[in-house]
Amino acid sequence: MTAPYSSDEREKVVSKLPPALRQELKVRAAQLSVDIKDAVTEGIQAWRSTAEPLATVDTSGGTPFSTYIPTAVNAGFKADCTSRGLSYTQGIAQAIRLWLDTHPYSTNLRQKRPTGARRRINGHHHGQ
Repeated sequence: MTAPYSSDEREKVVSKLPPALRQELKVRAAQLSVDIKDAVTEGIQAWRSTAEPLATVDTSGGTPFSTYIPTAVNAGFKADCTSRGLSYTQGIAQAIRLWLDTHPYSTNLRQKRPTGARRRINGHHHGQ
């Protein structure tokens, strides 16, 4: 997926995420072949466009988490967290949860393996 911004316009953001949410993000992003920074950015953009309040995400036991998001997106996101009365950590957690909920992993997405006999080609060649 092509991002509508250049990669040099990103800034490092640090928050805290509970280990289970971080692991779920890593796994789902890998399953869908999406960079974590892009998944978080998409989640933030979706979170910002959601009018209704989202469920609180339990962030207790969170450990430091960092990624890179577009500078302009981050500035607006911080302002939105403040206007919604949420901590930045809670906002990031809700955005990630929203991305996970809207990007389920389907077993139909897995690459099909060929059935039948496999051929193995060994390329060992010793000079003569």
